[in-house]
Amino acid sequence: MKYSGIEIIGEIPKHWEVEKIKNISQVKPSNIDKKSKENEPPVLLCNYTDVYNNEFITMDIDFMKATTTPDQIKKLSLDVGDIIITKDSESADDIAVPAIVTENLENVVCGYHLAVIKPDTNIINPKFLFRLFESDRINKQFELGANGVTRFGLGSYPINNAYICKPPLNEQGEIVQYLDIETSKIAKATDKILKHIELLEEYKSSLIHHVVTGKIDVREEVI
Repeated sequence: MKYSGIEIIGEIPKHWEVEKIKNISQVKPSNIDKKSKENEPPVLLCNYTDVYNNEFITMDIDFMKATTTPDQIKKLSLDVGDIIITKDSESADDIAVPAIVTENLENVVCGYHLAVIKPDTNIINPKFLFRLFESDRINKQFELGANGVTRFGLGSYPINNAYICKPPLNEQGEIVQYLDIETSKIAKATDKILKHIELLEEYKSSLIHHVVTGKIDVREEVI
């Protein structure tokens, strides 16, 4: 291991590097609003909640219909491997929440309160970059870079100049594969737990109903 030179990152493997986001990707903040104008071409809008509530952006999402200019379509259309982050929030510690585009989208653009990061795939694996954005240690930089009092915003500068760890490209792929397997296991375990909670809530509701309506005689149950 070696010291990365960046306090917030700490130690990294000796053969890894540290790089600024602006050197491995393009950062494009969006200002496309939800309004529709007759003289503009129609688009599907990937909105704040689409990103905040989903790790993966696919055509299964019910995108909002809107319009925008041809220049904005060219600039902010979403492609496979793009990472989208939230750039506004009610609290600084809940900013830069990421999602990644995992399939071809038809006529979908990045909406307001978001920024799209387009990785240089010759340097960085898009899914590895997405996982970096999910890392608390990396994400802390965006929390510190956000401005505001009652509502916080993240400008282009703190995004572009945030530091990330950069292993060799082949190792990035191995890390992505490992995390895909392990996070899938966690998701399945979470689903089972949530199902058990749902069943317990149903049992609780049923129990209360049966007791208060006399279907269960508690005189025999209470000691």
